Amino acid sequence: MLTYVAERKGQNNLAFASLLQLGDPKPCVDLLVKTHRAPEAAMFARTYAPSKVPDAVDAWRAELKTKGRTKLAAAVAHPGENPELFEEGWEGALARERGEAQQEPSGPLVNGTSGEWIISVGWLPDAQDLTRYHE
Repeated sequence: MLTYVAERKGQNNLAFASLLQLGDPKPCVDLLVKTHRAPEAAMFARTYAPSKVPDAVDAWRAELKTKGRTKLAAAVAHPGENPELFEEGWEGALARERGEAQQEPSGPLVNGTSGEWIISVGWLPDAQDLTRYHE
């Protein structure tokens, strides 16, 4: 309800913040595109709603073309047209968005050694414990 009222009154920052608090990033991307903030929508989507990246990029390109910036519009990478530019982490991001199980990294985690999974266990060592990881 707050989002709807804020958006109708043109209070887009409030509408965006309320959508973000609801935890669903897709409407955030839609609001950014609707309010002519397609570049921000594309960057936000790349991080939080990768399935929305093509829509945001299309909107960004359309905005650029209407301003006569066709070369710049062509330079904006699209995951459907430039998959080689979206290789690193792209499929994993899409899988996480779909809710599929995430594979744990198989490589080293701490200073080139397998170390402990500090972040995944939810604690951070104090300064004395850090020396153990740098040996």
